[in-house]
Amino acid sequence: MKLALKISVWILLVGGAIALLAFTNKANNDSLCKEVVVSINHDEENYFVEEKDVLQMAYQRGDSLKGQSLASIDVFALESIFNTHPSIHNTDVYKSIDGKLYINIKQRRPIARIINYVNESYYIDNYGKLMPMSENYTARVPVFCGRIPNSFGANYGRCLATEFASEDSLNMNFRILNSIYRVAAYIDSSEFWRAQIEQVMVVDNDFVLIPKVGDNRIIFGDAKDTRKKFEKLMVFYQEGLSKTGWNKYSVINLKYANQVVCTKADVPLIASVVKVPMPITVEKKEIIKVDEDLKVKEKAPVEKTKNKEKTKTPKSSKKKETKKNKDKKSAKKKKNKSHE
Repeated sequence: MKLALKISVWILLVGGAIALLAFTNKANNDSLCKEVVVSINHDEENYFVEEKDVLQMAYQRGDSLKGQSLASIDVFALESIFNTHPSIHNTDVYKSIDGKLYINIKQRRPIARIINYVNESYYIDNYGKLMPMSENYTARVPVFCGRIPNSFGANYGRCLATEFASEDSLNMNFRILNSIYRVAAYIDSSEFWRAQIEQVMVVDNDFVLIPKVGDNRIIFGDAKDTRKKFEKLMVFYQEGLSKTGWNKYSVINLKYANQVVCTKADVPLIASVVKVPMPITVEKKEIIKVDEDLKVKEKAPVEKTKNKEKTKTPKSSKKKETKKNKDKKSAKKKKNKSHE
């Protein structure tokens, strides 16, 4: 008896649930879209996409959305349309019982802006994909410029996060683009470096960092050991520049293993190798040594001439003495002859 009662209760519950779902589904099919709620993430302070852009894309497809029956709105088709926008990463569209259509937009987040050698400009986002510039907004990200051959159109479909090119790769063009992504991704991973690095120059596959604070240039080299180089630079900032001041050095070189090679801002570069628009530096000690050597060479001839002048006087006096002696001897001989 109890078992039969339990089964009956379960049947009634299941039947009620089915009836409620059917009623709800019918209500949704019969109801109209009363409101379109567009939500766009601006947590990264990016404003590439606006609500009017989203609605305009839907209207171009022929969907009026508001006032249209919810049953006739294909949410999957709308998501596909919105995801074609070059600044949109992902879209989630769904309906509610109260007649609202929700459109949640997630924007793409650039981590670097590239200006290539023909002055073409585009972004690389945090997923390693190329992203075009926007008329609505310009992102505040490090700018990579210089000898960058990569065009936007030729590399638009690539994913730099998954396509890895080693520093020994024969594909020079893609290697540069891949190296840019690796350096930019590390800068983006640190709040300090995002605030500090403003521009990066690319010359012969080497990077030259231009910071916001400090009147110096940082010779970074290639993308090998990116993490170690930034860690080394951080130690130098904490233990070196924090004590000496941010403007003491004009050039900071990270290319050498286990050391940071610097040039003082007030010390002229006597020996330098120029491969970038600024000199690659040697250590201050070496500069001073070279400078002292030059001073020695300049002073040497003067000192020799002085020594010669000093030695000339005794030589000339000796000559005079020998002449006098000869004259005396000759005079004596003449006297002796006359006496004879």
